[in-house]
Amino acid sequence: MASLRAPGYHTLDMNLGKSIQIREQMALQLRLDMFNALNHTNWGSPGTDINNSLFGRITSAGAARSMQLALRLAF
Repeated sequence: MASLRAPGYHTLDMNLGKSIQIREQMALQLRLDMFNALNHTNWGSPGTDINNSLFGRITSAGAARSMQLALRLAF
C-alpha cells in the first residue's frame, strides 16, 4: 500500500473590534473579521485514483482571504 503526502495547511484568522459609548445605556460596536488574513495559498490533496491521468497531481486550492464587517447598536 502506497501513501501520498499532502502539503500542509496554514491559515491565520483575526478580528478587530471597537466599542464606542454613545450614551449611558447605548453603545455602538464595530467589528472586522478576517479569515486567512495573510492570504496564504493552501493546496488541496493530490489525486489518489491510480487509473486517472491526474494521479499524484494537486488540482485544487483552498479559499482566498475573506473579510466581514459588522456594526451593532446595543441599547
